[in-house]
Amino acid sequence: MINEQQIFNLIDSQIAAYNTIMDRAKKQAAKKEKTVIIVKGGPGTGKSVIALEVMAELLRKGKKVFHATGSSAFTKTLRDIMGKERKSAQNFFKFFYAFTKLNENDIDVLICDEAHRIRKNSNDWGVPSMYKSPNPQIDDLIKPAKMSVFFIDEHQVVRPNEIGSIELIKQSAKKLGVKDSEVFEFELKAQFRCSGSDSFLQWLENTLCIR
Repeated sequence: MINEQQIFNLIDSQIAAYNTIMDRAKKQAAKKEKTVIIVKGGPGTGKSVIALEVMAELLRKGKKVFHATGSSAFTKTLRDIMGKERKSAQNFFKFFYAFTKLNENDIDVLICDEAHRIRKNSNDWGVPSMYKSPNPQIDDLIKPAKMSVFFIDEHQVVRPNEIGSIELIKQSAKKLGVKDSEVFEFELKAQFRCSGSDSFLQWLENTLCIR
């Protein structure tokens, strides 16, 4: 994607989410209002695909954009994919705690993948001392970005101290002065995985008592 190679073809709601993100990013230069976009969807619905497509295109347009997650494995994998020959590009992939010391609106676009893994704050044992902050982690993500994009699956839980939710994002956006008209929400339903089989996913969720 970074090299403009077509890896995945976006479909349906994925295209709508992608187009809205790109449109708002384009208009952001002429606006002072902060924007928050929430893209929700289950596993395999293309959240990370859209996140990386958006990031690649915004980087090509000269935007200051970062990709952040709360997952060590995911972030390290993305850095490894970039390879040692693109060492500088690896710096675009960060953890949620890495933005605590930035000023407001320092970043054009902050892409928060796996936003359900947002923690209460960035003050626990795993955070390097230079990034520690007692503020709500969600505030430290929205505040430094002109536009924040959150990709989230509220049905996923990895660790008990992860509190990311759509309601949490909306509450923080409101507290930080984001207008309701500048908060956009999308839901992804079409599947990339399992050959797009809804019946298989329904069987799996029923068998594991997920719902």
